[in-house]
Amino acid sequence: MAVNPNDPKHMNRLHNAMASSRRKLEPFRRRHKESIEQYVGVYYSDDGGAGWNAVETDIDVPKRGAIEPGLVDLGDGSVLMHLRTQLGRVYECRSQDGGLSWTDPAPTSLLNPESPVATARIPATGDLLVVFNNKYDPEGCLLY
Repeated sequence: MAVNPNDPKHMNRLHNAMASSRRKLEPFRRRHKESIEQYVGVYYSDDGGAGWNAVETDIDVPKRGAIEPGLVDLGDGSVLMHLRTQLGRVYECRSQDGGLSWTDPAPTSLLNPESPVATARIPATGDLLVVFNNKYDPEGCLLY
């Protein structure tokens, strides 16, 4: 299935421009055919969004998979991605090359009961702000 990064119904976030370059990154989630498992990919554009290319790495985690990716430019050419999962924690992966390749997803110390996660940089300080649900009850989570 082809996904158009300019079509907002396929994207989870607005275009993420990297402060350290002209590159735009656009994360997306996709469902495996005939399965409830989902994974994340990233499109990039080096021409202001006129043309888009997909990175070669799909980002996946166990159970239902990785969903609702959010990106933040760390200002040094690297990018942080937070992921919503069914695994009881916020997961993250990083890119050191402007979004072209990604580390394997790993759990953070942030508890999360499969709730959305929002990450942004505070302009005045440069600090990262992460909004998440810090309550996790493994007995109360819906598991597939």
